[in-house]
Amino acid sequence: MKGESPYAARPWERHYDYWVRPRMAYPGRPLGDILAITAVHRPDKVATHFLGAELTYRDLKVRSDALAASLARLGVGKGDRVAIMLPNCPQYIVAAFAILQLGAVIVNINPSYTPREFLVVATDSTPRVLITLDALAPMAQNLRAQTSIEQIIVTSIAEYAAAAAVPPRIDGTVAFADLLISERDQIPRPVITADDLAVLQYTGGTTGTPKGAMLTHGNIFANVVQTIAWTNPMYTLGGEERYLVVIPYFHIYAFSVCMMMGLWIGALQVIHPKYDPDAVLAAIKQFRPTYFPAVPTVFVSLLNHPKVREFGLDQVRHFNSGGAPCPVDVMDAWERTIGRPLTEGYGLSETSPVTHSTPQLARRKPRL
Repeated sequence: MKGESPYAARPWERHYDYWVRPRMAYPGRPLGDILAITAVHRPDKVATHFLGAELTYRDLKVRSDALAASLARLGVGKGDRVAIMLPNCPQYIVAAFAILQLGAVIVNINPSYTPREFLVVATDSTPRVLITLDALAPMAQNLRAQTSIEQIIVTSIAEYAAAAAVPPRIDGTVAFADLLISERDQIPRPVITADDLAVLQYTGGTTGTPKGAMLTHGNIFANVVQTIAWTNPMYTLGGEERYLVVIPYFHIYAFSVCMMMGLWIGALQVIHPKYDPDAVLAAIKQFRPTYFPAVPTVFVSLLNHPKVREFGLDQVRHFNSGGAPCPVDVMDAWERTIGRPLTEGYGLSETSPVTHSTPQLARRKPRL
């Protein structure tokens, strides 16, 4: 009708930031393209900084290709499940993209799980291969006979640190490093569609019993594109982003908005294997990150740090809280203390994951 508001049919769009397009097209491509394209576009750009060591996008691609060839040699093919039970480390990225380009399915397993919790997920997801830390290998070996696991691949935190150390050999396992020597031309090239399963993401839901959310290549790729569009592509597509990664890749929050989104835009990911407030503050001072996603407890912890004002947090462009509700008084205290907005996102494992987020410049309604 003449004179009708452009927002009459979709009134929520009036609350979008000015750069957000209300309608978008999404890639119909496999997730492996995320690393493959960036490795061609920015091969020599540093992709990860981890405990003093750096890898470029070319480094990540070469390693993931070699691991994919080795996994194929072990019999892993399209539709097979491969479990990753690792904390944040570059090996997680290498493993994830090796699995994805084979058309196999990532099963994310929390490395802090008890044997009982591990067995629940492993029994339900039926992985053929497990990639894990040397410290966790004994637990996996003890339970292996009760699962479908045929091979256990072992790495260590120190292996990809600046003071690189080769993990000890563990009988009955395969060393991660030994699998990075295959030729890339040995990689099978299955047809992978946007509707093919990419990740089994286990979530407790409301019953406490873990259930595997079935996420496709198209699901996750679309959410990456949506999140970039919401965050502001004017900044994110320039290749100068620096992400501070303290939330775990095995959780869908970091899997999508840190690993996948960071790789797609050519960001540097400053990776922390665990949350330590002093290490995080030192990284902020050293790297001046542009994006810091975390959970509410992290922001509360930093607010309570006696020297929080001394590390340049006011120079971080975007702080985002997710994974749990953030109390309004925490957001208020953050903005009073740091002088930067703290936005909040909401999502579900089942939705790959982001569904809602606070606008950055449009009207915010934190108490509604």
